[in-house]
Parts: sequence; C-alpha cells; structure tokens
Amino acid sequence: MTITYYTQNLRDLFWVKPIWEETGGAFCSELEETGRQFAEYDAALPFTHIATARKWTIGRGVESGRYQLKTKTVRLRLAQIARRLRPDVIVTTSNHRHAIRRDVWGRLSQGGKTYPRVKQVQAFHGVSSKNVKFNPWMAEYDLLLLPGRRERDKFAELGILDRVPHALIGHPKADRVLRGEMPQATARAALGLPDRPTVLYAPTHGALSSLPRWGLEICCAVPDGCNLIVKPHPSLLVTLRAERAGQKLLEEMTTLLQRRGALWLPHEPDVMPAMAASDVLVTDYSSVAEEYLVFDRPLIFADHLAEATGRDRAQRDKGDWDALFATGTRVTQAGALREATEHALNHTDEYAAARRQMRNYVFENLDGYCAARAAAAIRLRTV
Repeated sequence: MTITYYTQNLRDLFWVKPIWEETGGAFCSELEETGRQFAEYDAALPFTHIATARKWTIGRGVESGRYQLKTKTVRLRLAQIARRLRPDVIVTTSNHRHAIRRDVWGRLSQGGKTYPRVKQVQAFHGVSSKNVKFNPWMAEYDLLLLPGRRERDKFAELGILDRVPHALIGHPKADRVLRGEMPQATARAALGLPDRPTVLYAPTHGALSSLPRWGLEICCAVPDGCNLIVKPHPSLLVTLRAERAGQKLLEEMTTLLQRRGALWLPHEPDVMPAMAASDVLVTDYSSVAEEYLVFDRPLIFADHLAEATGRDRAQRDKGDWDALFATGTRVTQAGALREATEHALNHTDEYAAARRQMRNYVFENLDGYCAARAAAAIRLRTV
C-alpha cells in the first residue's frame, strides 16, 4: 500500500509524522516553502512539490483591521495528487474541501478521468473548539481519523458518520509523552531552562489571537521567579510581520522577553517539548488547550474577546468554549492575569476533575500507541 500525506506546513507534519513512521510513504504540498521547511527540519523526509496556480484574494489585517488585496497559492486538489503520484491512499491534514469530485459510482474524478483505486483519509491537524472542521463535505472522504468521542459526536449529529467510516485513534502527537519519553525535567534541560516553575504562553493566530491585545500584559503577569516560554502559533508571525504595527509589537515583545530571560519560540512548530517543560499554560482560543489536557496541569484562558462586538465577537462565538473554559481559569480583564497566574501555580489540583473529564472526552485511548492505531485503521479500512 502506497500512502501520500498532504500537509501544508511543518506544524501539520507533527500531527501525522508519528502515523507516517508506522506506514511509510511520502509527503506533498502545493507550497514550495513547505518543502523547504521539511528539508530544514529533516532532510530525509520524502517530499514532492506539486505546483498550482495563484489567485487574488482579499484579507483583513490583524492590527489595522483594513482589508487589502493579496495573492495566494490555489489549494491542491486531491485528484491532482492522485494523477501525479498515483498512491493507493491520500492522507490529508487540511480541513478544506480540496474540491473532491466523485462520479456516479463514487470514484474520485477530475477532468473526465477517474481514480477508482485512490482512497482519501482525513486526519485533520489537531483538535479545537473552533468548530472549523465540522463541514458536510467530510462525508466525501473514505475514512475519518478522529481523536475521540467529542468529535465523533459532532460528526454524528451532522449525519456524516452514517456515510463514511471513522476510527477513534487518540492523540498521535502525544504518544512520546504518554510513553514517558518526555519528562518535565528533561524537557526543561533540552530547552536550556533552569529547573523552576515554568509558564507557557501559547496564543492562537488570526483575529482570535490574544497576542496583539494582551500579549505584553500576559508576559508581565508571570512572576519573576518563573521561567516564561512564549510559543505563538507559527502562522501568527507571518501575519503580524505583514503589517507595520505588527512589526512594532513584535519588537516590543522580543525586547521584553530578552530583558527577563524568557524563551521566545516564534517559529518552533512542535509545541510538545514546551508543554512538557511547563507547569501552567496561558492561551486564548487555541487548540493547544485541548492538547495540554494530556499533561493534566493548570490552564488559564485569556478570553480577550469576551466583551468585543461586531466581527471580532462573531469570530469568537463561532466556537464552543464553555466546556473547555470550565477546565481552567477564565480571565476577561487583562489586569486579572497576574493573580490568576500566581493562583494557578499554587493550586495545581483546582479544576483537575474537569480537566480529566474533558481530556477523556476529547481523546480516546491515550495509551501511547495512538499512531499505531491510526496506521492500522488506514490499512484495514481503505482496502
């Protein structure tokens, strides 16, 4: 069985790389920079660039709020991968539709040609309360790899699981943590941090990110006797640097972090070592919150859009946050961050029951063999 993994960036790679280690195969993307990132990370990773056209689009600036004309690469169709690489199975990490077309017999097709052998597996690229993945076209895949019962229940409500097989695989990216291969002291030493209480700040990207509004205040709220790790979403820096105001913010951020000896990881795609090293996670509307549940440690949610209006409030309210926010301390005013951080460091068992309940609902079978389970599902259910 020949398998091709479609990923758009290095961050997505870490979700499926453990599965790829079980199945073999190759990676591909329409983005040349993805190939460069893969080569810099691990030159042995097999990668094929499949060129696509570019298109004009309109985007809204994070800092300025203004709309501007941009160009972007057209997303790769899965049928193009089938035509170029001729795999038996395509595993994708993207939530986008990829213009999957099928003929009347259900075979993958494009331009009058069909690819009846090629199966399409949706592995996603993480877990999130943002609800961006729950779309009707997910029924067009041949297999959905779901982390646990929460996502299964949401897809079932849409009627999608009546039309497509699924497997509950757990959290492949966390296998090394679950097997005890990343203890806290070892993770801190690998990051060059002293062995003392550690706070990780990991904001999401786009309009939901807390970094433009509260980032400096969150960093200042961390007690001086603690390590501070700042690990933004990799896409956030690309957006901010495209704007003059964003560049000023980044300069202020890096100056502050250098002054207090904090660890700044703006391009690090693998968040697991930073999570393993930390005692508390401060985040906003990021899927790192769900992933951090594996560690069963305190969370602080910077709900910086709780009192927002208009488009920003609408973006926030697309997600289901109540259940996730119940697993930690929710802060709606930046001035409350220091007290919340100190409290979380000193009351680690608070919210423990809620964390574990949510963890067991989001992730199934956290036994350290989640990637092997996913690989077995691909082999058995795509023949």
